[in-house]
Amino acid sequence: MESTCPSCQLLVSQGRPHPHLHTLSTLKDSQLFKCRCCNSYLHRDQSGWEVLSAGHYQDEAPTATGGRALKTA
Repeated sequence: MESTCPSCQLLVSQGRPHPHLHTLSTLKDSQLFKCRCCNSYLHRDQSGWEVLSAGHYQDEAPTATGGRALKTA
């Protein structure tokens, strides 16, 4: 299921940039970013931020035994 990470969700809703963003393109008054955490593509222009394509973010990480465990901060 496509989803964005909590950092991207805050970015879109509150305009808070985060360190996982990688700039792909910059044009006059417009920038394209990719999030290294969830692989979402985001766009910023004069009107704000928007998600162009949601990535794949999971709250869980695989354990050594192959099961799932919650990620801790």
